Amino acid sequence: MRRVVPRAGIILLCAAVLAVAATSGGQRDAAGPDTAIGATDTTRSEPPLSQDGTITTDPLFDDVPAPPAPSAEPLPAEPPPAGTPSAQSAPAGTPVPPNPSRDRTPPNTAIASAVVDGSRATFTFTSTEAHSTFQCRLDRAAFARCSSPAAYLGLTAGSHTFAVRASDGAANVDPSPATTTVVIARPPARPGPAPAPAPGSIRTALLAPASGAWFGFYAQTRIYNQEAAKAAVTNMEAATGRTADIDHWYEPWGDTFPTWRQPWDFANGRIPMISWGKQRSDVVLSGADDDYIAARADGIKALGKPVFLRWFWEMAMSENLGYSQSPAAYVAAWRHIHAIFTARGVTNVAWVWCPNASSFKNGSAQRYYPGDDTVEWICADGYNFYPDSSYREFESIFDGFYAWASQRPKPLMIAEYGSQTAGPSKRAAWLDAAHAALVQKFPRILAVVYFHSNSEHDWTLYDEPDALAAFRRMALDPYFNPPPIYPRR
Repeated sequence: MRRVVPRAGIILLCAAVLAVAATSGGQRDAAGPDTAIGATDTTRSEPPLSQDGTITTDPLFDDVPAPPAPSAEPLPAEPPPAGTPSAQSAPAGTPVPPNPSRDRTPPNTAIASAVVDGSRATFTFTSTEAHSTFQCRLDRAAFARCSSPAAYLGLTAGSHTFAVRASDGAANVDPSPATTTVVIARPPARPGPAPAPAPGSIRTALLAPASGAWFGFYAQTRIYNQEAAKAAVTNMEAATGRTADIDHWYEPWGDTFPTWRQPWDFANGRIPMISWGKQRSDVVLSGADDDYIAARADGIKALGKPVFLRWFWEMAMSENLGYSQSPAAYVAAWRHIHAIFTARGVTNVAWVWCPNASSFKNGSAQRYYPGDDTVEWICADGYNFYPDSSYREFESIFDGFYAWASQRPKPLMIAEYGSQTAGPSKRAAWLDAAHAALVQKFPRILAVVYFHSNSEHDWTLYDEPDALAAFRRMALDPYFNPPPIYPRR
C-alpha cells in the first residue's frame, strides 16, 4: 500500500537536505579550492604529531584549532628525564604516563673536619640539603654508604685521600664529591737504653736530666694575675696528661723577680725557666743597672733551688741589634751580668744562651757566644711560619744550630718552637716529625719547650685536636719523662 506523506512533512524534509548540502560545501571550501567535491583529504585532516606525541607547528594549520587530546591518553606534562624510557620507545597504542615536575638540583657536600690520631682518621661532613644520605671512600676504594662522623682505623703511614658525596630525597647526587687529604705519621723509632752519663759529659751539667730530655712549655694567659697564670699551666698539663718538666715565663728588664711562680713550680715538681728581657749593652756596661741586677741575683739565690735563666735571647735578629749593638758589646754585657751573680755567691742558675735558629745558618749567632765559662746550656728558638712563609720541617729549622752547638761541651735546649696551622693534619704531622727528630737525630738536645701562645702568630694547639693529640703523644713518650729533679705531688 502506498504511503502518503503530508505536504508539511515534505517541506521539512527538503529544508533538512538543503542544510546538509550547505554544511558539506563549507567543509569542502576549507579543504582548499583544488579539492573535488566529495573527495576525502587523508593527509591534512589534522596537524601532524612529533615522535614524542606533541603537536608539530605547521603554517598550513595556523588558523585551524588543534583538536583536544583524548581524555584516555593525556599528553605528558614535560619530556621524560634523561635515562628513562621515552614515549617513542613505547609500543604503538600504549598510553604515555604523566611525568610531574621534580627537584633537579643536586646538593653540595662539605667536609667539616679531618682529625688524625695515630693510625686513626675521623672525618665529619655536611650537606646543603637536610635529610641527605652520604657515600664515602678512602683512597681508591669504591664509594659506600656512610654517615658523619666516618672513622677509618689502622691506616698505614703516608697520605690518604678521603672523598664524600651527598644524595638528596629526589635522588640527586652531588657530581663533585668533597675531598681532603690526611697524613699518617710514622711512629718514632724507640731508642735503646740511654747509657749512664760519663764523668764530664753533658749529663753532669746543672739541671741536665739523667736520661732522655726535659719536656716543657710556655702557656700564655691573656689575664695577668696569679690564678689565671696558674690555670694556663695546669690546663695545658691536663691536655697533655702530665706535669711539665719546665715552666717557661717571661720577665721584662726592670721587673722584679723571683715571684710566687718559682716556689709554686718547685712545689709541683717543675723547673722554672725565666726569660729575662733585653737591655742595651752600653747601659748594662755603664753600671747604671748594677743594683737592679744584684737584687735579681740575691732573689734567685734565696730560692735555694736551681732555675734556668735566659737573658736577652735572639740577640742577632735585626730587630734586636739596637739593643745588642755589636757581638763584642753583647758578650761584654752578658759577662758583666754573670760576674755580678758570681760575686754575690749565686750558684743555682743554669745560664741559657739562646739565639734564633736561623742565625746559626748564616753564621751570625756564633759571633755572640759569651764563652763556655759563662754558659751552661746552648739554646735556639725556631718556628715553621707557614703559610706566612715557606713550609719548613722541624729538622731543617734546627739542623744548623745542632751542627755547631753539638761541638761544644754543653747540653742543648730548644726554648721556643711551634708551627702554625697549615691545613688538615699537617701540623699534627709536623709535630710528629719533630718528635721523631728529637729522639733519633738530636740526642744532645736535652730540653725542648713549646711556645703555646697566640701573639702575632697563632701557635696554640687547643683548636686543632689532631695537633694536640700529636703533642700529647710526645709528652707521654718515656724519652721525654726522665726522673724529675723536684718531687711531684
